[in-house]
Amino acid sequence: MLDIQNLSKTFNPGTVNEKKALSSLSLHLDEGDFVTIVGSNGAGKSTLFNAIAGSFYADEGSISLAGKDITFMPEHERSRRIGRLFQDPLRGTAPSMTIEENLALAYLRAAHGNPFSRISKKDKEFFAEQLKQLDMGLEDRMKNPVGLLSGGQRQALTLLMATMVPPQLLLLDEHTAALDPATAEKVLDLTRRVVAESHITCLMVTHNMHQALELGNRTLMMADGHIVLDVAGSERAGMGVDDLIARFKAGAGHELDNDRILYRNKIAARSAATLFPTPCGGAGKGDTLFHEREYPPFDPPRERFSIAGEQLEELRRLPIALPARGAAAFSSAIRFGVLPLSAAALLILFWCSLITCHRQRMLFR
Repeated sequence: MLDIQNLSKTFNPGTVNEKKALSSLSLHLDEGDFVTIVGSNGAGKSTLFNAIAGSFYADEGSISLAGKDITFMPEHERSRRIGRLFQDPLRGTAPSMTIEENLALAYLRAAHGNPFSRISKKDKEFFAEQLKQLDMGLEDRMKNPVGLLSGGQRQALTLLMATMVPPQLLLLDEHTAALDPATAEKVLDLTRRVVAESHITCLMVTHNMHQALELGNRTLMMADGHIVLDVAGSERAGMGVDDLIARFKAGAGHELDNDRILYRNKIAARSAATLFPTPCGGAGKGDTLFHEREYPPFDPPRERFSIAGEQLEELRRLPIALPARGAAAFSSAIRFGVLPLSAAALLILFWCSLITCHRQRMLFR
């Protein structure tokens, strides 16, 4: 189905900012494969997806999809064969267009090859049936702009748009990373069902190693622009997260140093240990628990801005309205015609703007 041979891509060649994103990468996927990909930031995962989708042309190598060479095929032509979901839910839909219009655009592009064709009443009924399967009530809001939907609803809609006409290849680039846990699980279940029912060949990038081992039939790990681990079948079925990290170190020559991956999987492991404790406190073969001596506790990043107690008290003491004397003076000046009403209004607005600016300065100091 998908065949990649010796794919290479270098950004900013010949400069101090030169970055070799892909290095002679080769990959073959059979029809119906569901492959998960794990790797640190900068490993080349998104670059690989961009090369497959046609966001840029590779420097070297070839890409074939369903027996057709697409190495130099324009991106808009590949989009009829390849569906893609991004990490940002806002990237897959047009917010000012209605749900029906977004679905029509995706449907006409994939089914007829012309997004400017017209849809029939039968097509609209088909859209409503597809939306009903999402179980989010969107079938009753088809005339609403997509910009009014939540992030999870937009990502589910994007998934539907990408698979309504089953593509030859589906690319999922951390499509649940920006969603809350409950919504992410719902979108993930929907992904699993859609891919299985339509037998879609799928590549999914994830930072959750538990998902990487549970979903699909094959797991890849990337580092420095090439694949360092490729496991499937019985070998993959008997692996735990610790085994995956150890195999990554053996293949890449260095430890996995991505705090986001380690923290996310450590939290998941602790939750699993709480629900399903290992007998006698030991860790059996394939257990996913992390050892404190090997993986010290990781503190998640704190909020960028914080307000100290004394700053908060100062904000509370800050006057909201004009002082009593100032208000009385303004009233007298306006009554006796000393100060025009327009000038008084401008002074009041100026005073309020000063208060607002002071508040903002205190908040972000």
